[in-house]
Amino acid sequence: MTPHGLRRYVKSAGSRRLTVPVLQTLFNNYCEFVQKVGPDSRLSAVLYEYVPKQKIMSVPKGAMPFNTRGNWSNITILPCWGNRTDLDSYAKEWVHSLIDQLVVVEKQDEMLKPGEEFILEKGYYNASLGDEKLSAVYGDNYGRLRGLKRKYDPECVFKKWYPIAPAENYN
Repeated sequence: MTPHGLRRYVKSAGSRRLTVPVLQTLFNNYCEFVQKVGPDSRLSAVLYEYVPKQKIMSVPKGAMPFNTRGNWSNITILPCWGNRTDLDSYAKEWVHSLIDQLVVVEKQDEMLKPGEEFILEKGYYNASLGDEKLSAVYGDNYGRLRGLKRKYDPECVFKKWYPIAPAENYN
């Protein structure tokens, strides 16, 4: 799905429930993107991923840096627009607009309690380009991870994909 040389943007977010309004929003937006981009969009995709969560949720959130444990599914949005640099801004804006629309749609879901709606700050971040906020990726574990970074890697040798800055003070 991701051959070398094609332009694409990848973003991931979480969703509590797949409903008809959520599916309709995904479908309508995907059709809009395909109509705008034309044949260069042929490798685009929107994935709604159901993965069993029982095992990963059996580990307390503070035990590991993986912050995205919870009762939701992952949505990965993968627009592709060939080699057309003129569509770079449009594609990124399209992804963020789609996520904004999903937030609104899920807030209207009467089956969800307030606070259980679309979890924009949660997703499987390996399925994104790395532009999420570190506080979203690591959650409450970020401060502890910064302390460990200062102790074990103060020179930041390990700094790929969501790099952690060493804490100024570590006890």
